[in-house]
Amino acid sequence: MPPCGRLADGGYLGRLGPPIPNTGPSEVRRSGIPDRVLGTGPSLTRDAPPTRHAFRMPIVIDDSMTGIDWVQAKVDLAADDFDNGRSPAALRRSFEGSRHVAFARDYDRVVGMARLLSDGVCNAYLLDVWTASTHRRQGIATRLVRQLADQVPGQHIGLQTDDAQPFYLGLGFRAQPEFMSLVVGTWLDNEQNEIDP
Repeated sequence: MPPCGRLADGGYLGRLGPPIPNTGPSEVRRSGIPDRVLGTGPSLTRDAPPTRHAFRMPIVIDDSMTGIDWVQAKVDLAADDFDNGRSPAALRRSFEGSRHVAFARDYDRVVGMARLLSDGVCNAYLLDVWTASTHRRQGIATRLVRQLADQVPGQHIGLQTDDAQPFYLGLGFRAQPEFMSLVVGTWLDNEQNEIDP
């Protein structure tokens, strides 16, 4: 069997072996890859000869900060106009200081992130929900928010958004009458944002 190779779009090209019957979307094929990832078609039927298929591995959602390139994350956030001025080190510290975090990974690249502050009792605050523009409209942000929400049962989760109200309403969030905020001094003019090890 020839080795698999990575395609320019991040998918993989490889020989899947002999065709097997289409058993439905909940079944896992001999290749170990669910057919919802592979799709179905003539090349997967019993009568078709083995062929090569391009497919993308699913995006992985996890809560590990291990291996994150915070400099690249900052570059990606800036490219998507989602950068609020934190240095890469300050961005990392923001996530380290959060009660719960979630990351979406496409292999070793972070393509989504979110974090949740919580008092552990009754109140939580959702922040920094971002999906790379190249990976939007695939349910990644929904998965990130749900993973975080699952960590705080019985708590009220608040958030602030400029333009994603329909998205959050679709997840069950409801508009609150008023949101107030205060910046002490100058935004991001603090010791934690200046230290960049």
